[in-house]
Amino acid sequence: MDPDLDCSGGNPVLKDSVKCVEDIMLNYDLVDIWRIRNPNSKKFSWRQKSPIIQRRLDYWLISDLLQDDVAKVDIVTAIRTDHHAITLEIDNLNDQQRGPSFWKSNNSLLDDAFFVERLRENFPKWIDEINFCDDSRIKWDWMKYKIRGESISYSKLKAKERRNRIQTIENRLKICEEKIAESPTQENLANLESVKTE
Repeated sequence: MDPDLDCSGGNPVLKDSVKCVEDIMLNYDLVDIWRIRNPNSKKFSWRQKSPIIQRRLDYWLISDLLQDDVAKVDIVTAIRTDHHAITLEIDNLNDQQRGPSFWKSNNSLLDDAFFVERLRENFPKWIDEINFCDDSRIKWDWMKYKIRGESISYSKLKAKERRNRIQTIENRLKICEEKIAESPTQENLANLESVKTE
């Protein structure tokens, strides 16, 4: 919609479709929320690699009245396509704390050698903790309880590590996207593709 901010490379031409979209926005009181939140930013949702041509082609058009309900809007790198994802996060009017959900054993943890080793190390200790009881049903429930606790603890640790790794990669992607938006060189494109592969 704005050749100066929404285009890089090639020969940007305003098409008739832009006028149609602008008319729809005017008639229905819609706004381009990403541009409102990023009035001077250059960020693109489509890229051609050779020659490097970039455009912001994808939009979230929302009712003007909903602007205050939008918590976050962003253009994020998509991995296996030439278009990026446009994300929109809307405030939840009923922010309520959720309690713990139903737990189900994650069998894939049994393929994790470190987790299995942790269970092996703790097993004798857990048996000793319940040795005072002669009822094997109680011992069985105790062991299930301890395995459940260990599984939850380990899964949370692994999930945190995975989230941190993903966050690190996403931050690097964002930096690469900013660099290629400002300077569309083959080197910057190669760096971006390398981080996308990772």
